[in-house]
Amino acid sequence: MRVLFSFVPLILFPFVAGSYSVGLALWAATGAACFVVAGDLLISHRSAKFLDVGQLLLFATLALFGTPLHPAWNESLVRLVINTGLLTIVLLSIVAARPFTLQYAREQAPERLWNSPGFISINYRISWVWAGAFAVSVMANLAKLFVPVIPHSPGYGCAISRTRRSPSGSTTA
Repeated sequence: MRVLFSFVPLILFPFVAGSYSVGLALWAATGAACFVVAGDLLISHRSAKFLDVGQLLLFATLALFGTPLHPAWNESLVRLVINTGLLTIVLLSIVAARPFTLQYAREQAPERLWNSPGFISINYRISWVWAGAFAVSVMANLAKLFVPVIPHSPGYGCAISRTRRSPSGSTTA
């Protein structure tokens, strides 16, 4: 369940971006990421998680450099950058032979299981599933940005869209 807490910055971003601005959303996500990392280090006295530190660096970099350079940043473009960053974080953890889920799993499992081949193998698989989910998100973001919207068919719904009431209450087409 702890891994869900790690996604607070990612969950917070679209809410703030949709209500205010992308720049403010990046700063809010950076603050939330700081809170998540500080929660582990200062409150729980646990080590900082690879994913949490990665998100903090990702959001802080985007907030510090992206906001001043692109004050009217497109939210879809920023989501693409964020999802690409998260995919990169997950893949780096796998390449480093430390799948990011291992840190969370070790907090839940008995220490005698931590180095067992099965335990490690399951965490690699779970991390690959997360990588796949982020890869799908990246592809969806790319599609949203670069695939033109399918135009409305001129014959579909014309009778409905052109039917309106006149001031006398009768319908006209």
